[in-house]
Amino acid sequence: VALPLEGSMQGGLAMSDIIIGRESSLTTWRSGGRAVAVTPFSVFNPGEAITLYYEVYGLEARQRYRTSMTLRKVEDDRVASTISFEDVIPASEHAFDRRLDLSGLRKGTYLLEVAVEPSDGGPQVSRRREIRVGG
Repeated sequence: VALPLEGSMQGGLAMSDIIIGRESSLTTWRSGGRAVAVTPFSVFNPGEAITLYYEVYGLEARQRYRTSMTLRKVEDDRVASTISFEDVIPASEHAFDRRLDLSGLRKGTYLLEVAVEPSDGGPQVSRRREIRVGG
């Protein structure tokens, strides 16, 4: 199953949707020989860790890219959490497996944004997904 890509028609960077899962999930989706944890739900417990899977295309091999993950509270657009890191990407396509700890977040609805850009500047590609913490 192909993931929808953003930016694939313009050339440059393109990114799949964000697949969210739970580490304890018994439901998996297979992508390129790897098992990706998935959940049909977007509601998570405070303090729970979630898994994120996404693919990025149009990368320059052996270049450094920065990924930022930001959670914004939907009701007031306040940044509740942000984390960023850099990777040297080995090929023009890369599948990312990440873990995001929801500790410290209060109950509510959040917008998760994952953005990838060259570390030395240049256009970025991003995707968003809404999640809820608490019941």
